[in-house]
Amino acid sequence: MLEKYRSRGLEFIAFPVNQFGCQGPGTSEMEREYAYKKFGTRDFEVMDKIAVKTKPVRCKGIDPKSYEEFKDDPDAMLTAPLVDDVTSSAKESPVYEFLKRKPFDKEIEWNYVKFLVGRDGQVLRRYSPGDPLEQGMEEDIKRALDGRELGKPRNPYA
Repeated sequence: MLEKYRSRGLEFIAFPVNQFGCQGPGTSEMEREYAYKKFGTRDFEVMDKIAVKTKPVRCKGIDPKSYEEFKDDPDAMLTAPLVDDVTSSAKESPVYEFLKRKPFDKEIEWNYVKFLVGRDGQVLRRYSPGDPLEQGMEEDIKRALDGRELGKPRNPYA
């Protein structure tokens, strides 16, 4: 979708999190590289890791001192030394506090929750971790880019 609508202003921004089953143990830079590898492109921004849970989670993360050793092989980071991951127990990130304002104020339940933000910076929709196309995300993007009202949401998070 990014390739299809970028010329009209669409951008994707990802925020890695290590609070869901402690599945994001890398440093921010390692998680960034992992995302680029997973999605096969570098055409989107991957920000530094953030916290999204209202209650802290105790997770381990890759020792930042090990970054150089593992930076070229994100899969090998699973064997890296671990330390307490301060992002997993941190207070909610300000960007997440903004995104989860009403009516989108349910806790994020797992990785890959998506938010559609309009040109004016307002959150238009929230999509569950499942397939965003089945939830009408592409149609919502087209409508938002055209400046039209979004239709009735197809998902319970909208």
